[in-house]
Amino acid sequence: MSKSKGDKMPDDFTFKIAWTTASYDSETGIYSERYTYGDSVITAYLNKKELESIYRFLEKIKFSTFPTEFECAWYSSSTFPFFDTTIEVTANSKHMKSKNTTFCDTKERNNDAKNFDRLSDEINKILKKRDRIKNLPNSDIIFM
Repeated sequence: MSKSKGDKMPDDFTFKIAWTTASYDSETGIYSERYTYGDSVITAYLNKKELESIYRFLEKIKFSTFPTEFECAWYSSSTFPFFDTTIEVTANSKHMKSKNTTFCDTKERNNDAKNFDRLSDEINKILKKRDRIKNLPNSDIIFM
C-alpha cells in the first residue's frame, strides 16, 4: 500500500478478514458467522469513514510489509486448540495477504504480529457496532 496523494484512501481499497468462525468482505458487505447448524450470512456495508479508519490503521502499522504468514519463534510455546486469522487487502491495484495464528505465543517479527492482532481487533470492533452483526448469536462451535 503505497502512499497516495494526501495519504488518502485509494478508490480501490477493499479488505477481507476471516476469523475461525466469522468472516467479512468489505467489497460485498457480506458478514458470515459459522454455527454447527449452518452459517448465518448478512449484508453490512461499512461507510466511508469506517473504511478510511481501517485504511489509516493499515498504513500506520505498515501492513504491506507483513509476511504472508507469521512464523513461530524458535523459543515460543505452543497452545491447543489454536486459531488462525487471515486478512487480505487490495489498495492501489496491489493485493496483499497475511495470516496469523494463536498456535504459538511468540512469533518472528513479533511486533508486526501484535499489530496484526490489533488490526483484527479494530476491524472486529467496527463491525460489532453494526446492529445487524451485534445482534447475531455467538457461534456455538466448540473447540477442544
